[in-house]
Amino acid sequence: MQSSVQIEAEGGGGEDEHGLKQKTKIVSAGTHQHRRRHHVGLIVFTTIGMKVPKHGLTLAIVKELLQRVSGTTLLEDDPFEYALGGFDVPRNVRAIEKDGIPMVVRYGTEVSPLEAEVTVLVASHTTVPVPDIYGVFSEPSDRTAATITYIVEERISGANLRAALPMLDDAARETVAQELRTIVSELATLSTLRDRLGPIRGPWTNAYFRPFRLRMGPCGEDDARDTESFLRYFIMYARSHPLTSHRASDRILDRFDLSRPHIFSHGDLQLTNIMVHNGHVSGVVDWAEAGWYPYFWDAFVLCKSVRKEFPLWSLWEPMLRTFCDPHMPEAFDMWNLQNMIEDAY
Repeated sequence: MQSSVQIEAEGGGGEDEHGLKQKTKIVSAGTHQHRRRHHVGLIVFTTIGMKVPKHGLTLAIVKELLQRVSGTTLLEDDPFEYALGGFDVPRNVRAIEKDGIPMVVRYGTEVSPLEAEVTVLVASHTTVPVPDIYGVFSEPSDRTAATITYIVEERISGANLRAALPMLDDAARETVAQELRTIVSELATLSTLRDRLGPIRGPWTNAYFRPFRLRMGPCGEDDARDTESFLRYFIMYARSHPLTSHRASDRILDRFDLSRPHIFSHGDLQLTNIMVHNGHVSGVVDWAEAGWYPYFWDAFVLCKSVRKEFPLWSLWEPMLRTFCDPHMPEAFDMWNLQNMIEDAY
């Protein structure tokens, strides 16, 4: 899906004092241009705000539509519990409809406008199917100093891969796996936008780091920025617990290619973020965790997601081998390392 928002390079590139590539971007939206700067890790992006909202959307309309569906969440396995009907939540996803047009709203104090901008970036530079962004709104929280952000986007046709799998025949499952490989390969063409690992902005705070960060201290701005230090971050936690310290050897590092280049990744390519329609991948949604990751990360996330679906393992295994090859060993080694820590703590 090609976004209607055009992204053009402006100014020169070059490297900063850290040896990292700098990019300056403009998002052009017809005659409406609003320039602002984002610090993406150590790369500076200048982007123009999202174009005038589509379909006559306003913040008031979005909140009214959300209130009408406050009892219905879009995701089946929402990892958080929310107060239904409230907007001052960390993160939520709901389906709404306006004038017969199905939409999705991602909102909360932990939702960032950068998620929409990454979606636009991917749409503009690849053929990866992503939702069209209809509007981005924000307002201050009534209870905290945080800002509540609302991202309204196209509702992709189909069902998520977790729900769709039992309805797919062997040929369709192979097709979906091959299409996912193509998607990951296309995203990898954006890898050179940055010269080290890291999320779009700030330190690692995604769901794979957050549990350990809360228990043992934060992962700082400069931590886990290459494959070796990334792996050592998790090894460190395993060593800190008496039940797993004897298993957390540096020999774990020998199982990975520490010199292999990083990749630009969706970051959370689990089953519920992959939409399937008529036997094909119809969209990849929720780009909140996008960033630059070790080469095996996409295979690891999908393997970890699939392992929760053990009753359907006979259906998943051929797809995993198609998608993960040749990184299946590293994916399972990373999965075992994380499980070691999660079991201990």
